[in-house]
Amino acid sequence: GVFYLPEVSAAKIARTAFRRPCESEEDFDMHLDAATKAIRILEQNLTKGKEMGVMERETEADNALRKYDLVPYKSPQAGCVLLAHPLLQQRALTRSVILVVQHDEESSFGLAINRRVPLTIGNVLDSYESDLNRELSTKVRDGLSVFRDNVVFKGGDVALEFLSILHPYPQLQGAEKVAEGLYWKCDLGHAKELVESGEAEADKFKFLLGHARWGPGQLQGEVEMKTWQVAGRPG
Repeated sequence: GVFYLPEVSAAKIARTAFRRPCESEEDFDMHLDAATKAIRILEQNLTKGKEMGVMERETEADNALRKYDLVPYKSPQAGCVLLAHPLLQQRALTRSVILVVQHDEESSFGLAINRRVPLTIGNVLDSYESDLNRELSTKVRDGLSVFRDNVVFKGGDVALEFLSILHPYPQLQGAEKVAEGLYWKCDLGHAKELVESGEAEADKFKFLLGHARWGPGQLQGEVEMKTWQVAGRPG
């Protein structure tokens, strides 16, 4: 869970120190302020160390990015991923890996792709108490019927009744390109047809409830504050 922070003892000390339980809101604020200052000092020291050539060994971040053929980006853009800082205290986003689906000057929209929940599409369809279930039309229910065994992921804490679909099929009606070989949205009726005909595989579809959203300039500001490590495909 800490693969994108440099492997230095200062980072481990900071994580240990600021995971202690807080007895009051005032105590929490004090720890948060101290943690923020510690992170900034750590970042400054790491930068100086790199400039002096004393940190030439590879970090876990380098290894992780290479493993998935990713490189660091300076700023967010559609198709990139956001790796949450290990000390991020916002519970909904802690240790999240978020795929940025849309990004412009007005807003940013992303999906956490590593937060699996103990549900399948079949469970959602069978649950009359589900917020999503109450929103589904007969046509959508029918389209989802071939995906009953697909697991569900929590895409974020905003609009939990909102179902997003990621897949690799550009021929699907309604598909919007996010990155090379990755698409968002589709007509579920058409998706069902392709799965039943063997032109698509049900397990290549990823279903996510909810999403993450940022207002104008908000995501860029968080990136500049080191809340997120931005990465994506080379080129």
